[in-house]
Amino acid sequence: MEYKTILFTRLLEKVIKTNVIFVESALENAKKKIQKVSDPDDDFVAKVLDSEFKRYKGEQFDEIRFSPSKSGPSNTERHKAVYIIQGIGSNNGIIRIIYASGLHKVFAKDFKYWKVFKDLVSEIISHEIVHIIQFDKIMNKYKDNPKKYVKVIQSLGQEGIETHKEYLSQKMEIMAFARNAVEEFRSHGFSNEDIVKYIKNFSKADIDDSFVFYVYQHFFDKNDKILKKFLKNVYSYVK
Repeated sequence: MEYKTILFTRLLEKVIKTNVIFVESALENAKKKIQKVSDPDDDFVAKVLDSEFKRYKGEQFDEIRFSPSKSGPSNTERHKAVYIIQGIGSNNGIIRIIYASGLHKVFAKDFKYWKVFKDLVSEIISHEIVHIIQFDKIMNKYKDNPKKYVKVIQSLGQEGIETHKEYLSQKMEIMAFARNAVEEFRSHGFSNEDIVKYIKNFSKADIDDSFVFYVYQHFFDKNDKILKKFLKNVYSYVK
């Protein structure tokens, strides 16, 4: 592995570990406040979440905001279960978590997918932090040529992408999703050594072990260069 890649991976590890701690704290604090209010609506819940996450402004992001969706619910069952659509990271350091109507239900005392919600929010933030770091690297590279910087950033966007497979094939998405896969494995009790064995033996991923790993194996053949890049990135996070 190249020296620069090692440094980048170590930086990400530091960021992700910090992220897991602050997300847990922010969401639990928000839950306590929300449950003290009778019949909270989505707007109120989003304001409380925004307020709690403002306490954790960090070096890798300026703000985390919860915003309502204008396009309807997510098309994945996991996202639907906790009223989350997607995350959007921008090159100005703002991370938006887009939610569907019904977000307030997540904070009911009898809501059974609370851990799923916490894990998903953490994964989204981790994923978008990776992109923000990438944006910073690109910005530094083209700091003397702003027009070139804008052109490069635009070329990395999703405009013109017609299929999910093409989206998964983007370099920046491969790096970010590889990070998500590692988090999913770890959340299910896998050690770094277990994950390495998974890669080396090319085990057919169980969707309950890592949804992301399963998706990449579903869309790409064993010898596909995209899958190989994905596996290489997963390996870089646990080596």
